Order: sequence, then C-alpha cells, then structure tokens
Amino acid sequence: MKRTLPLIITFLAGVFVVVTFFIPREPFGSLEQRMLVWYSILGGFTLLLGIDSLIKHHTRKVARREKDWFYSLVTLFGLFGTLAAGIVTWAKYGTPLELASLNEVGGFFWVYKWIMVPLQGTMFALLAFFIASAAYRAFRARTFDATLLLIAAILVMIGRLSMGVVPATLILAVLLVAAGIHRLLIRKPVFGAVLAALGVGLGVLVLAFPQDAIRLAPQVQEWLMSVPQTAARRGILIGVTLGTIAMSIRIILGIERTYISST
Repeated sequence: MKRTLPLIITFLAGVFVVVTFFIPREPFGSLEQRMLVWYSILGGFTLLLGIDSLIKHHTRKVARREKDWFYSLVTLFGLFGTLAAGIVTWAKYGTPLELASLNEVGGFFWVYKWIMVPLQGTMFALLAFFIASAAYRAFRARTFDATLLLIAAILVMIGRLSMGVVPATLILAVLLVAAGIHRLLIRKPVFGAVLAALGVGLGVLVLAFPQDAIRLAPQVQEWLMSVPQTAARRGILIGVTLGTIAMSIRIILGIERTYISST
C-alpha cells in the first residue's frame, strides 16, 4: 500500500489534467483551475519541507564540525538573515516587498540590492570564464562539425560586435594569422598555411571592400540566427517535447517509479 497509493494518486491526477485540458466544458473546465490551486498549495508545503531539510542538514554539519562546515554556517546565516529582514520590513510597512526598504540598512530590498545583486554579478562573472573555456574546446576545428560551428560563431560575432565590422574582421584576421604561425611552429604546416592564408585573405578583402563588408556582415548574421539556428532550436524543442510526453505517460501508467522511495 505504501507504494500503490502514490501510484494511484499520480494516475488519477495525470488523467484529470489531460481530461480537463482537452474537454474545457463544465464540470471539467473549472476543475483545471481548481487543480492549479491545489498545485500551488502542494508547492508551498514542499517548499517548507525543503527549508526544513536544508536547516537540518546544515545544522548537523555545523554541530559535528564536518568538512567545510563554515559554508554551512554562512548558508544558515543568509537564510535566517533574509527571513529576519523580510519580517522586519513586513512589520513596518505591512508587506516585505515595500520599495522604501531599499534605502534602509537591513531592509528586505536593501539586502537584495547590496548582497544578492553583487553575489549574482560575481557568479555570472565567473561563469563567463567557464563559457569562454567551453567555447574554446567546442570551436577547435578538429572535425567537420566543429569547423562549421567555428565558422558560424565567427560570422555571428563579426555581425554583432559593437566595435564595427571592419575592426572586428581585422582583429579576427590577425588572430587567424597568429594561429597559422603557431601551427607552423608546432610542425603542422598544412593546417598552419591554411589558417594564415585565410587570415591574410580575409584582411585584404575587408580593406579592399569595406563598404560591402559593412553591408553584408549584418545580413549574414541575421540569416544565420533566423534560419539555421531557428531550425536547430525547433528540432531540439520537438525532441524535448516528445521526451516530456513519453516520460509523462510512463509516470501516469506507473512504469516510471523513481519518484517513489526505493524502500
């Protein structure tokens, strides 16, 4: 019964949602909105359970002085500090979302502006280096697919850089020549010669026909973003949608049971 009851509830809830979606007439039409309210209530309870689990885990870690327990202490301090700021702002203004708390030290929006926003900025600044590292690995022209990705990325960057098409293309040409020389030095003459020739040819073309380059670069970039990129994105979305439907059917029919305790 411990495993059967959750399966029955999941099956009935899934069937009700599907029925109310395809049959908008009463009584099914209002049932959909009612189930959304139930979902919000259940979401609130799961949030409380998550907070309780978070507090227990980090409190236990601090009490036992386990490895990296100081970070658990910072987590608890941030949790209760933000909660206290929200309660104080709510008691003073009647709502924790009062914009006047932005200028008060310890106010809810003050905490958001001077603590959360800088932390988010730091996180995304670090993320930029990881993205650059991943892009370097992905754009290395070792295969035909990687070469196409590299060419498309270069064309999009040239069309979108704020410094202008001609300076961006010249910088790219210099980088290609430098990469070609580097390949020549590490005894890869064929690929190095191709890169160097490509860089020199690109630089000469841009200097010889700057107006055409300025006119064509945004058009090429827009075409790449609206045609190949859109087609690939739609293919990915179709695959994700089909996978979601398949997983939903498996959950409704009780085939997928990973959400149930393994005991």
